[in-house]
Amino acid sequence: MMIDITQSHLFRCGSYKAATDGSVTHYVLVAISKVSGEEHEILISPKELASPRSMRRVLMNRCILYTANEREHDENLLRLLGENLAPT
Repeated sequence: MMIDITQSHLFRCGSYKAATDGSVTHYVLVAISKVSGEEHEILISPKELASPRSMRRVLMNRCILYTANEREHDENLLRLLGENLAPT
């Protein structure tokens, strides 16, 4: 499921990378440009997803502006990670 959380990109979380103990090391987010349709994979750790500020930093490194406040960020995470994810 694609979610619209920025003005320039749609996002989906298709999978995650698991450690040998089964814990999640990284989520694989797919950012799709609303203009060109180009897809970019972004590996993001659970720690980087924890707050809007840390996620903003990761996305800014990809030239994607993320302006969600704390409440909006929590809702975005529920929508992104609420899917049935499979490890890669």
